[in-house]
Amino acid sequence: LWKSHGIRHDTDIWLILNGPPNPPVTVHFSGDNIRYLNPDERSTAALIRNGLIKFKKEKGPMETSPGITMERIGLSEVLERLPSPILLSEKGNEKMGETKTFILGDDRDPTDEEMKILNELPSISLGKESLLSSACITLIHNLLDI
Repeated sequence: LWKSHGIRHDTDIWLILNGPPNPPVTVHFSGDNIRYLNPDERSTAALIRNGLIKFKKEKGPMETSPGITMERIGLSEVLERLPSPILLSEKGNEKMGETKTFILGDDRDPTDEEMKILNELPSISLGKESLLSSACITLIHNLLDI
């Protein structure tokens, strides 16, 4: 969400956490509403950790900090909420066009169940090499900002 001297108010981030003890927990950062976010990983991790502590036994959505909402939904439910999502993949073959919703992974490959869902999406490539998600985000923002 950070750019030089401020926040991208037109950007949202959805993180789907599938680790124990009670997955999934989806964390939604709203760039338009976020407060108390600092440009370092430690304070962002603290916002997520503190949110998870508050959210621990909740069933429905809960705003754990201004601009940060947590709820128990998975990949399918998140994708249903997003406008025209497109998957970033080394094997992508679509044009970026007017797309503004991008699906990225982490250091683990998606499960077979997740791949069934993701294979339904159009996909684009940022190059033949596998890149860190953080680098993909930077490249996408650069393309969108041009």
